[in-house]
Amino acid sequence: MKEGDVVLTAFEQADGKTKNRPAIVLRVMRTFGDLLICGISR
Repeated sequence: MKEGDVVLTAFEQADGKTKNRPAIVLRVMRTFGDLLICGISR
């Protein structure tokens, strides 16, 4: 993945269940192997 990619990721809801939702990759943290993402909603 690279910055700017739109991905599907599991987000936890208030009731404790998870759903796949779209998100955009804001930053790839190569040192740690992590991604900074932001959920997308309309």
